[in-house]
Amino acid sequence: MNPSSTNLTEAQNSVLRKTSQTTHPVDFCVVGGGMSGLCAAIAAARRGLRVALVQNRSMLGGNASSEIRQNIGGAGFAGHYPDAREGGVVDELWSALRRRAINASLNDYAESSVVFLDRCLKEEKITLFLNTQVDHVEVKEGRIIAVEGLQSTTGIRHRVEARQFADCSGDAIVAHLGGAECRRGQEASAEFGESLAPAEATMNTMGNTILFQTEKMDVPVPWERPDWAPDLSKLECYWTLHEPKRTMEHGSWVFEYGGQLDTIADAEKIHFELLKIFYAAWDDLKSRPECGMQNYRISFISALPGKRESRRIVGDHILTEGDVVQTRRFPDDVAYAGWALDLHPPEGFYGKGRPTTFHFFPEIHSIPLRSLYSKDLENLWMAGRNISSTHVALGGLRLMATCGVMGEAIGIAAAVAQRSDASSCRTVTGSSIGTIQQEILRSGGFIPGVVSSDPHDLARKGSVTSSGDAPLRNATVKDFEKIGDGVGIAFPITGGSLEHLTLAVRNSSAAAIELRAILRPIKTQRDFHGEKVLTEAMVSVAPGEGEATLRFAPNSLPEDLYMVHLHASDPALELGYSEERLTGVHAADFKAVPEQETWARQLGMPEPAPWTRRFNPHRLERPAEFHRTPCFTLFPESSPYRASEVINGINRPTRLPNLWMAPITDGSAPWLEIAWQQPQPAREVRLVFDTDMDLARPSIKPLPTLVQSYLLEGRTATGESFVIADVADNGSRLARHPVDREGIVSVRLTVRSMHQEGTMARLCEIRVLDEILA
Repeated sequence: MNPSSTNLTEAQNSVLRKTSQTTHPVDFCVVGGGMSGLCAAIAAARRGLRVALVQNRSMLGGNASSEIRQNIGGAGFAGHYPDAREGGVVDELWSALRRRAINASLNDYAESSVVFLDRCLKEEKITLFLNTQVDHVEVKEGRIIAVEGLQSTTGIRHRVEARQFADCSGDAIVAHLGGAECRRGQEASAEFGESLAPAEATMNTMGNTILFQTEKMDVPVPWERPDWAPDLSKLECYWTLHEPKRTMEHGSWVFEYGGQLDTIADAEKIHFELLKIFYAAWDDLKSRPECGMQNYRISFISALPGKRESRRIVGDHILTEGDVVQTRRFPDDVAYAGWALDLHPPEGFYGKGRPTTFHFFPEIHSIPLRSLYSKDLENLWMAGRNISSTHVALGGLRLMATCGVMGEAIGIAAAVAQRSDASSCRTVTGSSIGTIQQEILRSGGFIPGVVSSDPHDLARKGSVTSSGDAPLRNATVKDFEKIGDGVGIAFPITGGSLEHLTLAVRNSSAAAIELRAILRPIKTQRDFHGEKVLTEAMVSVAPGEGEATLRFAPNSLPEDLYMVHLHASDPALELGYSEERLTGVHAADFKAVPEQETWARQLGMPEPAPWTRRFNPHRLERPAEFHRTPCFTLFPESSPYRASEVINGINRPTRLPNLWMAPITDGSAPWLEIAWQQPQPAREVRLVFDTDMDLARPSIKPLPTLVQSYLLEGRTATGESFVIADVADNGSRLARHPVDREGIVSVRLTVRSMHQEGTMARLCEIRVLDEILA
């Protein structure tokens, strides 16, 4: 056969390349299908934008995908920050995924990519391009015109032309190819005044991690270490210096490497080295009887490493350690973060020091929109770990739930920009930030310090009444626990003063025990060790079980959050505890001699903190135990669960609970009603229910705090009553119901039951909108 008859000429190849390229005009092109890109695409599509979502892998989810399976974390930091879990689109995705989990395993993400795909397929405005690696960005006069990428499965080159773009790729591929300024590595401490930065700048980053899962078998599973995996007994690193002594079933983030290399250019080298590290560590685990892994086999190894850091795009504001630690607020805040400054050393697994150190700060901090667009490309948004920040600040920004709320923010911002015909990201940030913020809140999101002033919300113009509300009381004792060095209770006071605090106590000794109470103001929701003393009280607790009442001197207290520190002359004195979720109340433990060897350095707070929030190791499997609080009653009675709280513009607990709560009793169902003197043009009712945002992750099963069955009714000016919604099995935090009548004068919610036989009806927010909005 003549070879020339089967070879294509260059001209023919050129024609084939052109015919295999397709062009897709859209409004908004999102590159990257991790949590940030998913949330950006969904938020924009729901507001009418035609969206292209371009992902270089075969599945969605990024580090949370079925091929990596890193559990999603965020601002709640395992319960460290009260009521900080993310809402909005990320909550939808996260909750849908958690409902597929088994036995509360954090890494049960085998179906995650299908869950994420399902959510995208529900949005008709989203066009997905999987397996498509962007390799060309066309820029003209400071604006991106198009991105191009090769789809590896089809061989087709896709060209996406759009008015706006979002770089959610993690590696800042769009910004890099488009010529925008990016950063990589560690800044010198002097550049931004960062105490946690090195004295000299480096190109080092946090490394990558390979994840795994195991399965326990009925018989021992033999194992032989591959020749290419090192023998850890001959290495000196943190792993060998602190030998493992427990079973490791669900992977470990400590198998980290690549921080001293280029996590993009050296990706293949890093991946293979991580495989060597994992198999070496697995060999070590299998050989240790104390680890109990003789009957375990490897059931999953991530197809590629999870990446923490590579490039960061420079925006109009670079978030720094100071922004985080000093909890700075900005006029263009659109998101927030709360994960500690979790800085992994670049040496990774081979380092001798701790594999990470958590640097905590006093309160969740803000993320301004000016850190979510490129300063050089006027139509490029960004969200995720490639946003405008320093290496130190990125330590807490890179968590996936945090990336998700950033993504939703830029998706909304892109929609607002299109509606207002804004010329650039910078323009819409300056002119329409209020609109963007209000849309985030309307969708169930949260921005610290920003209160709803939604011009479409008719509920704010109405009057609120209810069947009643619950007082702040926690009287049902489940069990008793020793007071130890001390116990703190943080609770909201609305009665103007605190005269009496009554506690359930048990004194098993033969002599009376002195119990002392110190009332203090609280600086932040998490800072439980305030130094200022408002008043004190003392009571002698007689032997036996009963109540102890502490009587404070007359005082005047503004409506706010306060802390009572309790100490006893005998640490064996027991306090009665309840597991009822009393929203707005937190418990803390005191350590007279704090541990010297701690994982956390407290920035801007005493070190180590003498008062720490009470934790329970089973808070994910048994969330009720996380909320164990001492039983108490107050006089005067505090009433923070008033019906009026549902229209106060805050949809979750902050310093006050910001929710209506009322008891469900036999034969009666609590109700709440919004009424107006004049007919209103209502088109939609939105309800925000209580899914316990204090838990760092959504629960697998609906909790007793969530309304299960409810009736939503309206009444017209003619006196006609009609059903807006009759829901038998609600499972969502945000519920939306259209109104099909003209000129209503009231809306009433009747709560018939709570999940798991909860005894308190709960509602965080109600909105009655004059339009059906995204």
